[in-house]
This record gives sequence, C-alpha cells and structure tokens, in this order.
Amino acid sequence: MKKIFTLSAFLYFTNCLLGQQLPINVSYFGENGIHPGLKLGVEKSIFEKEKTKDRWFENRNSKIGSKTKIRNLVLSPSVGFYNHANNHTGLFLNAEFLYRRTKTRRGFYYDAGFGLGYLQRIYNIPTYELGSGTEPYQYTLAGQAQFMPTIFAAFGQNLFYRKEINIGWFVKPQLMFLMPYGFTSVLNPALEIGVKYLWDFKKAKQ
Repeated sequence: MKKIFTLSAFLYFTNCLLGQQLPINVSYFGENGIHPGLKLGVEKSIFEKEKTKDRWFENRNSKIGSKTKIRNLVLSPSVGFYNHANNHTGLFLNAEFLYRRTKTRRGFYYDAGFGLGYLQRIYNIPTYELGSGTEPYQYTLAGQAQFMPTIFAAFGQNLFYRKEINIGWFVKPQLMFLMPYGFTSVLNPALEIGVKYLWDFKKAKQ
C-alpha cells in the first residue's frame, strides 16, 4: 500500500510538470552525510506571491532598485540512491512540498518543507535464514521496504534573477524517518549539495 501511494503521488506530480518551465535538480545525496549517493528531482511552483518595497535611502533605491521578494509553494518529486558500504544500498522515490522565499537582487533563497517517500533497502552483505533443515538458506536480494517521511531546510542561489543564467546551487540538510526498521523505526540525517538547471519544455518542443 505504501509503494502504491508513493508511486501514485510521484507520477501525479511529474505529470503536472510536463509542458512547463521548471528547474531540474542534480545533487550529491549523503545518507548520514558520508554514505554517498545521487538524487535527481524537478520542481513545480503551485503558488507565487511577489512583494516590492522601496529602500529607506532614495539614492540607494535609485542605484540598485527596490527590494523584491518572492514567496512560493513548490512541489518537487525526486528519485535517488545511496550506498552504505558493507551494509546496504538504498533506492528511493520522494515527493516533497516546500515553502521558498527568494530575494531577487542576488537570487538567494531559503526553503523549509517535508516529504513523503518510499525507500527500498537492499542488503549488500550475505543474508541467511535458518530453516528446518541443517543448512541455512541464503537470500540473493534480501532487503526491506520502508516508508520514508522527511523534513528539511535548504538555502541556495538562483542565478536566473541576477545574471539571467539558467543555473543555481543549493545545500539541503534533512532528517529521514524510516519505518519499519526491524521492529521499530529510526531517524537518519542526510545531506544534499547540488546544482539546478532551468529547463524550458516549451522551447524544447519547438
């Protein structure tokens, strides 16, 4: 049931993105910060509000312009993996919902949000089960499926605003709640460091 829910949400969000101008994120994904992996995702803004305010000093306002801030609510489906050496390899799908605040003068932004995901752990060490016979049975692809809610904060910079370059960067620490973990649950930290590229599907189709 968890697999069906997470996959359905991921496909729905991805379908909403088609035919749009959207950022594509590619990042290093480190489970516990040090177990290396890769994550690929896209973003879709579902709500946007822009606010412009004059600066206090008129000469500074005429020199660099008014203050402009953009607030967004964003949906972001993603896929990825990581490898915990001599333990397991993790494959995951995730659908994230986040709030973003951007200062357009230099393109710096801050995020906060949560995600709902599915994680498949595949053990990369020999795994056995004791049966009724004298010899234990060895599994070839032993593992565990887990529900993976996440919470996160992030900061980064979009160069779309300042230099009209379709590139940005971000750093994103997060916490993953993994359940079940054996017969209980566990809280794992993770770290993303990545780049984003603004892809225009409409131009690509022309």
